[in-house]
Amino acid sequence: MKRLGRPTGPKPGFASDDVIAAALDLGVDSFTLSSVAKRLGVATSALYRIVSSREDLLDMCLRRIAGQADFAIPVAPWPEVARECVERMWRLLEDHPGLARVLMVVPWAYQAFASEIHSVRSALVEGGLGEEDALILIDFIADLTISTNIQVGALRAAWSPEGGPVDPRLRTGVGAAHDRVANGTAARAIPSALLPNAELLDRGWLDRKIDIVIAGVDAGTGNRPKAVGEVDRSPQ
Repeated sequence: MKRLGRPTGPKPGFASDDVIAAALDLGVDSFTLSSVAKRLGVATSALYRIVSSREDLLDMCLRRIAGQADFAIPVAPWPEVARECVERMWRLLEDHPGLARVLMVVPWAYQAFASEIHSVRSALVEGGLGEEDALILIDFIADLTISTNIQVGALRAAWSPEGGPVDPRLRTGVGAAHDRVANGTAARAIPSALLPNAELLDRGWLDRKIDIVIAGVDAGTGNRPKAVGEVDRSPQ
């Protein structure tokens, strides 16, 4: 009969913190249980005394990242809160390479950040935005920031047309894109602002896009402006 739960027996010579640290060091989007075990110098089977699966360990990693994040944004007009949220989210994604990809492709990953989502929503509402509009704005911010981080990461990363190993000092994604423009006819068809350039390696047009979203939310609320600290009490 199959035993339910994690194995019993002698305690391993490592703790959950060690397992999480190893996984994060290997990459939150790319670690495997076997690579974590190798990093710790133990058999893969030993990890099952700490975690039940890779998904279990990924959840632990995400909660560790969320626990270290700071989204306690001071009360301010909601557009300022929104922009500060972008700043903090971008720093979080930059500090944890691969996190953006996990948030994009793992359907439950965002749930680890429930407390942070609540904090930002509360700050937006305190800043004068309606509760439903606050959630929509958070979703916009997350989508744009995550997708931009992934795109910028691709431009920064080493690139090989065959998909094999390449010296990162010699070729990057933006370099490959630039070469294709230089060697083809794309430059005549693509607006100059969209051609590959070093400015894209920072965070692209993220800030401009956020400004457009904020303007759109502001225009679409259809409500009178609210003072900072005034909560929307209208039925949702």
